[in-house]
Amino acid sequence: MLIKIKLLILLLAVSLIPVSIIGTYSTLVIDESVQENSVFAVETVLSRITKDIEYYLANTNQDIMFLSKSPALKSLIESDVSGDEAIYDDYKRQLQAFFQEFSDTYGIYYQIRYIDELGKEVVRVDSDLFSSSIISEEELQDKSNRYYFSETMRLTSGQIFVSPLDLNVEKGEIEVPFRPVIRYGTPVFDEDGVKKGIVITN
Repeated sequence: MLIKIKLLILLLAVSLIPVSIIGTYSTLVIDESVQENSVFAVETVLSRITKDIEYYLANTNQDIMFLSKSPALKSLIESDVSGDEAIYDDYKRQLQAFFQEFSDTYGIYYQIRYIDELGKEVVRVDSDLFSSSIISEEELQDKSNRYYFSETMRLTSGQIFVSPLDLNVEKGEIEVPFRPVIRYGTPVFDEDGVKKGIVITN
């Protein structure tokens, strides 16, 4: 009887070993297949995201140059040089309307601003990505101490400043809730080639 039990145990062991090996092998094969599929899916998503980012960045470069060359901005700069306050205010309203229309049309910019050569915001349009609003004169800020202003002012015509990703700052303090932004800026000039500030988008 004892021998039968031992033989039975031995038989079970011998039969279970291949089953165990096959099961383990199948699990490894399935795991490897799942892993390969997962890697492929991630690579596909990353490739699509990379292309989207490249397309977005290329368009952003074009947008900032387009904004900097707008007739309303050029007219505003020239009217500032002339010293005619009424004409200046009229062109300022035109630039506000242009920035707002641009913001509403594209819906990807948190801010579009013209900042003069002293670092003072002259025209600013803010957006929540659903609608945009013109910021009143009283709410415009001095940005002369911000790194993106000084960095952009160092550039020559046609050059573009791209900031690192950082948190938006309003009235000297980090905005809460946190708002990560990348800024694109380019200097603007009057007809004599004198630098008259920057156009910058968030």
